[in-house]
Formats: sequence, structure tokens, C-alpha cells
Amino acid sequence: ASLVVCANAGGTRGEVSSDPTETRARSREAKGENARAQVAQAASAGVIIVDEDPATETDDTLVAWRVDGGGERWVRVEARAPWPASPSTEPTNSPTSSSLGLPFPAPLPVSPGASLDSPNARHRACATRELGNDELVEKERRRAVGILERRSLGRVSEDKTSGKKRSTLAENSLRLDDVVFYVTVPVVFHVIHDGNDGFVANWRLQAQIDVLNLSFGGNTKTSFGATNQNAADTNVRFALASVSYYDTSDASSSVKSSWFRQDCSPGTNGERDIRETLSVTPEKNLNVYICEPPDGALGWVAAFPDEFVESSYTHGVFLLHSTLPGGDAIPYHLGDTAVHEVGHFLGLYHTFQGGCHDLWESNSGDAVYDTSPHARANHGTCAELHSGVFGPPDSCVSPGQSDSSSSPYFGADPTTNFMNYAVDNCMAEFTPGQARRIEETVAVYKPSLCLQMPGGSCYGGGGDVVVMSGPPSGTATPPAVQTPPPVPTV
Repeated sequence: ASLVVCANAGGTRGEVSSDPTETRARSREAKGENARAQVAQAASAGVIIVDEDPATETDDTLVAWRVDGGGERWVRVEARAPWPASPSTEPTNSPTSSSLGLPFPAPLPVSPGASLDSPNARHRACATRELGNDELVEKERRRAVGILERRSLGRVSEDKTSGKKRSTLAENSLRLDDVVFYVTVPVVFHVIHDGNDGFVANWRLQAQIDVLNLSFGGNTKTSFGATNQNAADTNVRFALASVSYYDTSDASSSVKSSWFRQDCSPGTNGERDIRETLSVTPEKNLNVYICEPPDGALGWVAAFPDEFVESSYTHGVFLLHSTLPGGDAIPYHLGDTAVHEVGHFLGLYHTFQGGCHDLWESNSGDAVYDTSPHARANHGTCAELHSGVFGPPDSCVSPGQSDSSSSPYFGADPTTNFMNYAVDNCMAEFTPGQARRIEETVAVYKPSLCLQMPGGSCYGGGGDVVVMSGPPSGTATPPAVQTPPPVPTV
């Protein structure tokens, strides 16, 4: 049986915060502790054997615990080999209520397809924390103030060549719609592996960069192989800056043996130790930490861009090694977990954040105007989601919650959006609204990314930042010879 958890992990105390109040830091730590308590409770109560077939000595079906944007929910899934290992193999009685004392909804039907047939498969489990409605409203209020300040405040300097005055701050600020935003983000990979276990060859890292550029460039195809007309170009591109390898099995290595698995867990002191030790100039780079989370998570970010100053080592992305292109975390092996988590890194929330809400509540849900509200995360393949086996295409149907005339989803749940939970070959687009939010995030919370662009601005007419790439550092030789298979089609 598989334990499926999306832990709401927050930051930890002692890190530099743009909000000086100690109360908020303690609140984040408390939320992290609460998330870990949920995981422990689920582990002790969430594995139920529904039926045992003595003829085959295999479990026909099981019930797994899931905590996601739709709340606590029991979901029937197909039996498969455990990974990570089940905390218990003893049959237990199915509970009638959740840990919050609420009745469980009726289980979803068993998937008709074998979308999760790999023994190494995990469910889409993102450990980036979910926000409460009050926190979201306050964050969006502060964000709006920041955007207005960036638009209105400018440091005026004298242009000696023309004698005209110009606003140097405004050049890296939000601009008028007729000026094109463009930014290239240098990526620093930190590959933490245990000998051959978890080792990610350099070709797979470059393939991941390619997937990021296709996805954020609006060039991904639909699950049917057709051109995706709904995919927006965010004008964000990525360049491989450096790669470092850390072998935890090497006794002479300075890294801790616990980094690969035990410490690779959201909201823990070990995770913080990894970030603090390895992070490279976080205001100018995207630091990606690759390891093997022990709790079922595919990836996460420790904090959103507005929660810490851009130079804080809190920023960065953690990924399960087998989710990169060429990995075996089928069906999450094409690199879209990184796309999803980098979306968080650039200020995007889950599309199912907050569940159903009225469309005119701009500070509710994911705070993006063109991603339809939906009641819960959408797991599964496109075929399963489109067939209606998991419910109707629009899960928010109360008056004011759905707009059948609004593109690109026309009221239906955004099942193919990168910030939802479908399998990799179903994820296909960001929306224009999400692209605009990313632009605002970079301008307000990550201005150093713009300062290193040509001309010192994200509005200089395009052009990539110069990335001083060199050979990967650290132990770059794999323990065994690896022949790269073809790069998966995105």
C-alpha cells in the first residue's frame, strides 16, 4: 500500500525574513510541525487492505490516505508494490471520520486504467504548503501594495548623454503592456545521491532545462500530440549554470549520509541544513536540490517569493530524482514536477488553492483570473479526467463560481494546467493570467534576476543573461556507466 501525503510544510525560525515579526516565523514552524503530525497520524491509520485474493496472494484494491487541496479524503487506488514502504501491513477497520472529526466523502471509483502501474510510482504529492484563506487575502493585499509602489516610485537620475531624466528603478519595474517582459533564470543543480541510487546524469539535467523552457515558453503539446493553443508563453527561460554532485555513500565526503533520504523532507531541520549549506547566490539563481524524499513527496518549495527576501537561502526547489526526464517515477517521469515547483518558486499557487469561490473574489483561490475555481486537485491521466470517472468536468457549479464563456477552460476544472496534479503527459500549459502573475512576482520580489539581464532590465527587448557555465563540479562520474535513453517527448 502507498501512503499519499501532501504536507503543508512552512519555513523555520532563524532565517532572514522580509516580515520582521517573530510571530509569523513561529506560525510557519508550527504549521510545519502540524503537517508532520498529520503525516504520522496518516501513517498509523491510512493503510487499509480491502480484499486479499488467496489465489494470487495479492491485494485487489486498497484505500490510501490523501491530503491535498480538496482536504482530507479517502480514495480508492489500484494495488501496487509499496514505495516508500508501508508503515504497517496489518489490516485495520476503515474509519468513518477524518482526523478533524469530519465524515469522509464517498470514495472515488477505482480508476479504469493502469495509469499508476509502475512499482516506483507515487501519486502527485507536492509538499509546498497550502495557504489558509485569511493568510492568502493578506498576502495578496501586500502584493498589490508592492506592485503599486513599483509602478509609482522611481529613483530619478540624470542621463548625461541626453540631458533627460529617467527612472532607473522603473526600468526593472512593471511596465506598460506594449513593452515585452523577458527573463532568463540561471539554474544551479545540487544532485545528492547515495552511490548509484539517485544519481542523475548530466544529460538528464540538460533535458530538464529543455522541459522547463518548452513549458514556460508555451511550446508543450497536448496529451494527444496536438499543438496546444491554450499554452501561454511566460517569457521566462532557463539556462544551466552549474551542477554539483554529493555522494552520501562516500565516507570521505563532507556531506551527511542522511542528506539523500532522511533529511530530504519538507519542513525539517535537515532540509534547512541542505539549503543553508549548498545554496548558491539565491537572488541570482534557481537552486534545485535533487534527492529522495522519504514521505512520498515529488517536490516542493520551502517558501513563496514574498515570504523571505530574495537573497534568503530559503528559496529554491526540492525534487525527487526519478521525476527528472529519464527517471522511473512513472507517470511523473517527464520533468513536469520541476515545472510545477518552479511555478511555485515564481509565485504561482495550486489552481485548486482554496477550493470553490466566487469568480469576482480576486484574492481567493490561486488569485489568477483565468484558472477556473475547482473543488479539489485533479489526479489521473487526461483520458481518465476527461471521461468523468472522477466526477463532472466542472466541480464548482454554484452561481458565480463558473463562467462557461471564459477561456481557456470555459468553466471546467483546469485539469491540464501545470499547477494542478494530473500526470506528466497530461500537464500542458500555463495561462496568460499565470504568465502575468509571474512577471509581477519577478518585478516585485526577484528584481536581481532582472538586474543581471542585458541592459540591467527585464524590459530591454529580450536576450539571454550570460551564464558562465563550466564542467560540473563535485563527483560527476557515475558509479556505473550509463547510456542515456532518448529524451522523452514533452
